[in-house]
Amino acid sequence: MKKVFLTVTALSCLLVMGCKNSLNNTASPEKLFEDKPVTITWNNKASGEIESFQTDVEVYSMNNRKDTALSISSKYRLSMKKIEGVQYSRIDFNPDYNDGLARSIVTSDKEIVFFDTNTMEVEYRMPFENQMSGDLAFLNAETGLSRLNLDLIMSESKRLAFDVTEEDSGLISVSVPNDYFPSESGDARVSTRVSFDPVEEVVNEVEIVTLTEDGDVVTSSNYPVYEDVDGTPVKIGLITIIDTSVPELLDFGEEYQIYESEDDIPELSMSDFEKMVASDSAFETTDLIFGDPADLSSIETVVEMYTDVEINKTDDSVFRLVMGE
Repeated sequence: MKKVFLTVTALSCLLVMGCKNSLNNTASPEKLFEDKPVTITWNNKASGEIESFQTDVEVYSMNNRKDTALSISSKYRLSMKKIEGVQYSRIDFNPDYNDGLARSIVTSDKEIVFFDTNTMEVEYRMPFENQMSGDLAFLNAETGLSRLNLDLIMSESKRLAFDVTEEDSGLISVSVPNDYFPSESGDARVSTRVSFDPVEEVVNEVEIVTLTEDGDVVTSSNYPVYEDVDGTPVKIGLITIIDTSVPELLDFGEEYQIYESEDDIPELSMSDFEKMVASDSAFETTDLIFGDPADLSSIETVVEMYTDVEINKTDDSVFRLVMGE
């Protein structure tokens, strides 16, 4: 027997589309980290300071409306370093996942530069405009690489009159008012919540809820993943769940079949399938969509896995295109 994704061209047309979304039938994102251990090299670890952070990144993604498992979608090299108080970052894209192009992006607090990775030829420069309020500097991205100064974060949160809540789970959540985030393209920020683990002193989750101009509600939940290095947590990746809720249903004006999962798809023998194909009454499709096709809601999972992490080993020259040298 063969399980076939097919569309039957007959009087009762079988529309192979749609699925209510679940990760229950796939390997969990956490399992990816268990199956691919990371190597971490830390120069001058005794200081406990992370001055630079460099790693190769593998990105896996899955959309519950069309995918049955996580699959690799991108690779790049990430470099970050604070030099004389300025935070620099660089991304080198893997050509195999970038249309064969060796391209890089490097940023400072003032500029973004796009260039050819191999020749270092600058293709485009543009000013960097930080949309985040200066009051939120204590929540900036680089602080999530390891253990945090939770005392400072709690102190600043209370000074700014943010809502600080101790959850039943023991986590501490900080809600940031929407006024701190400018609206973009008609979208409106509904809520922003950052949860911390007070025991490990790390970020547990960042949840952002947005109302789009079209009326969709998008909830993005980010979960950093850490590895213990001699008692110190080090970030080795990120799991992001993007839940898009579309309130309005499409109207197709006709009845259609709904398959909620791969298991719902009818089975038929290979011989029957070949006969149907020969008579032009069925064909294989790669555009399978699970669930109600009239409902455009979806859940997307993105997993960023760090490999070969190097701490305090990145030379300043990596960022020279934006250092004015």
